Amino acid sequence: MRYTLFTLLFSVLGVCVSAQTVELHSNHQRKLQSFTDKFEEQYEYALKETYNESRDVRIAALKSSASSVLFESMLLKGGGTVFNDKADAFVQAIGKQIITSNKDQIEGEIQFYVMRSSAVNAFATDNGNIWVTTGLLSKIETEAQLAFIMSHEISHYLKQHNLQNTKTKAKVANRKGSFQFLEVSAQEAIIHGFSQTLETEADEIGYSLYSNAGYNTDAIPGVFDLLTRCILPSNMGLPALRFPFSNVVMAKDDDFTVPEFSQNDIEQNDEDVTTHPSIYDRREGVRALDELNKSKG
Repeated sequence: MRYTLFTLLFSVLGVCVSAQTVELHSNHQRKLQSFTDKFEEQYEYALKETYNESRDVRIAALKSSASSVLFESMLLKGGGTVFNDKADAFVQAIGKQIITSNKDQIEGEIQFYVMRSSAVNAFATDNGNIWVTTGLLSKIETEAQLAFIMSHEISHYLKQHNLQNTKTKAKVANRKGSFQFLEVSAQEAIIHGFSQTLETEADEIGYSLYSNAGYNTDAIPGVFDLLTRCILPSNMGLPALRFPFSNVVMAKDDDFTVPEFSQNDIEQNDEDVTTHPSIYDRREGVRALDELNKSKG
């Protein structure tokens, strides 16, 4: 069983895992651990976390880990990563501030990278890498806004949310356990809801990491304002209306015009098309945390 799964994953990684050592230096002399070692670490962890799961669930988790390493290796080796410039230094400085201020909560090595992409996004992999796109950097207004987003992504890594979500999707797709009698629509609803639960948890843990790092929590609402603005197309000539953190696209016909949405309408109606809770719910959830934190003095 072990040999079969290991062989399967190496076939997914292909030539990228065959590289013994890849060193990518920045001004801070950062190094990325060899892809082979990174793969083996994630393989062992995923194997341990899915030990009592079905074979289908275990394979899905292991393939997800392998695909993550492959994706990151392509970014790093194919020119998709920004090194040695002010944007990189900016992200590194914020990451260091968050980590050094939360040593009691953060275990393992976390590295930060800037990805060349116009998409307004940031994401974490279970390998311990946090990626921030140049598109996001072009939209943020303050350091604090980016710090909250990065704290949110660090939380995903700490809780291994990608692995949790992969396991749930595999169980639903293969109708294992309590999911075996569900209709397709119900399966999709569970996957969607589970993802949104993890996002809420990441907001809560991220708030703690962010505030511990000394950032002003009054800046957090600006993050949700940014997300709301990014839902609308930046160019009226674009052929589609795309929602952030999602592959969902609202197609336009020849007579389509972008309607005048209020911010409240946008924030309360994006929940059904993204893996995140509605912007309104996220804003209110963090606001409640902030009020509770401030009331404690």
